[in-house]
Amino acid sequence: MKYLFFLLVLISCKTVKNDLNDPSAYSDFEAEQYADYYLVIPHKSIVYGDLENTMWTIHKQYNLEIDTIGRFFDKAKQQIIVPEDDEDELYRGEYFPRRFESETLSIENVYFYTKNAVEPKQYPTEMMVVAGMFSNKSRADSLKTALKRLYPKTRVLKSKIYIGCMH
Repeated sequence: MKYLFFLLVLISCKTVKNDLNDPSAYSDFEAEQYADYYLVIPHKSIVYGDLENTMWTIHKQYNLEIDTIGRFFDKAKQQIIVPEDDEDELYRGEYFPRRFESETLSIENVYFYTKNAVEPKQYPTEMMVVAGMFSNKSRADSLKTALKRLYPKTRVLKSKIYIGCMH
């Protein structure tokens, strides 16, 4: 629902484009609202408990900080959400994505970071442990190399992420 509101805000600002990877489709202002980031992903699953265990294990093994941005997994909704009593009324009880560079661990919804993302019709949906989000691919590749020793499925996902105002 909040994802729909987010899309309506984008439409009202005329920032929704058919192809996010086509730079010629953007004005300078619109182009500034998006950034390319490289996400380091050691594990994906629809089972939150598996992801949480992996995140805590990586935290202990590699001393990477965990930053959930105050979100948690709501078992009734089967979603990662901002608490219902959060100060941000717009995102209470909804998913709010990680959108800026950091070398911290979190669990994210895969759909938000993929091309032509659409909010799922039912949950749980595929989620992923993100071990870092970087504007520099070589930093992402370095972390991927370190994690691959113990997490051989670790990969780097390039994603065009909306970094403009979410209100």
